[in-house]
This record gives sequence, structure tokens and C-alpha cells, in this order.
Amino acid sequence: HDLTADAFVALYFTDPRRAPVLPPQDSPALRHYVVSRWDAPHDSGLRDRALFDPGDRVRRRFAVPDDTLVLIRPDGHVAAIVPFDPGADRDAASGIYQRITGCPPPRDPA
Repeated sequence: HDLTADAFVALYFTDPRRAPVLPPQDSPALRHYVVSRWDAPHDSGLRDRALFDPGDRVRRRFAVPDDTLVLIRPDGHVAAIVPFDPGADRDAASGIYQRITGCPPPRDPA
């Protein structure tokens, strides 16, 4: 619940050792995290955005296969569950966010 207290949260259930492409963490309204039973390598650039899921407990609770994106609303409800291509440079979570809210996620000033 702490993750979704004030923002949408995109959970990418994939192996961080494969260096998945995640959108930048540049919006206060939409956060992106990789979730895996495997710890993110120190040199992956994902270490601060990786949530460790020993035994795949969270993934199994959502009943999703590997390489799945789960978008959670700020109220804690699931907004979407869609397949995720770890190698694609595509921000599916922002597109879903925009369809739900009617506007793109606000970006932090550069």
C-alpha cells in the first residue's frame, strides 16, 4: 500500500538479470518497478527500482506469468494486466494511465 499511496504503480514481473527496458522514473503520478524472485544485479541500473519477490509469492498472488505488467491505481485496485516485452522500448503503462485519467502522466521538470 505504501507504493500506491499517491500514485499509479507499474509492476513489471520479469527477470532483472535480462536487463529489461523500463520507462524512466520521471513522473510523480506513475512509478515503475521490476518485481522478481531474482535480485537485480548491482550494475543493472534497476537496483533502486527492483522489488525482491522471494518464491514468486507476489507474482503468484496476482496469478500472472513472467513478463507481465500489472498497473495498480492509487487506491490499491488493479487497473490493468497486460503482457510485457522486456526488450521493447515501449511505455505501455503511460498509455494505460492516459486512457484511465484522460491525460498523460505529468513529468518531473528536467
